[in-house]
Amino acid sequence: MSCGKKSAIPPGRMKKTDQTEGSECPIPNAPGVYRHIDKRTGEIKYIGQTEDLRVRQQQHVRSGRLDPKKQWIVWRGQAVCEKGRLARYREATRGTA
Repeated sequence: MSCGKKSAIPPGRMKKTDQTEGSECPIPNAPGVYRHIDKRTGEIKYIGQTEDLRVRQQQHVRSGRLDPKKQWIVWRGQAVCEKGRLARYREATRGTA
């Protein structure tokens, strides 16, 4: 998986899927950080954090922000970051999207 030239989190530390619903969906109902990555180019399209990874990805699909046919969901479950940490992560990966 190519996530661009720079990444604050190495790819091996995150899980990847394109399933967002049903029993095949490996995304947990737990807090975490996630990225949406273009399947064709490897470009990071979106970075976020949430209290419930699975519900948030389903919201992205319904809103049209995420197309599982064209994008991977790459996530890592964890306690939601303290204020400012996500902003620093986004800044560190700027230019890869």
